[in-house]
Amino acid sequence: HLANRDDENEIAREQIYSLETNLLLGGGRRHFDPNHAPGSKRDDGVDLISAARARGYEVVTDRDGLFAVEMRLTDADAGLGSATGSDDPESDASSPYGRRLLGPRMLGLFASSHLPYELDATGGFDASRARAGEDSPSLEEMTRAAIRVLSRRDAGEGFFLLVEAGRVDHGGHANDAGAGPGGGWADERAFRAAGGDAG
Repeated sequence: HLANRDDENEIAREQIYSLETNLLLGGGRRHFDPNHAPGSKRDDGVDLISAARARGYEVVTDRDGLFAVEMRLTDADAGLGSATGSDDPESDASSPYGRRLLGPRMLGLFASSHLPYELDATGGFDASRARAGEDSPSLEEMTRAAIRVLSRRDAGEGFFLLVEAGRVDHGGHANDAGAGPGGGWADERAFRAAGGDAG
């Protein structure tokens, strides 16, 4: 935990180095890229995306990547492999963060900063509309993918998943009348996906 929620560079570092999570999906890529990368907001050369890969995360940056990695990680016939994606048991034994120990891991960074407001991404409240050319998945799509991936490692032990439509707060501060209901609809669709059949 940090004293200031705006210390996003340190939050990103802790997410990779201090937390043993299986999934992190959202925005904020500029806090994971080293300071020499275009658009980075880090003040150091730490490359958290490379660090995540070394710790067994599959890294995705767009909707298509999310769906492709979700399919690969949830394929019933696929071995979970090691942190490098290899099925070689020797490489698993040498990696304390191999996926055989922690299950499948995915880091999805779908925007340099915050994800778009749901209302802006879909062009309206209708969930069936196309995402207006957005590369980022919806909250519902991320929730469904997360449940499928976490269920793959479940083995009857259960799992904890935190889902948040974080832009509701931003919209309120900006007096954006559509952002609140849009975030509410995004939450509702995600909760329906979580409460029902995520398949």
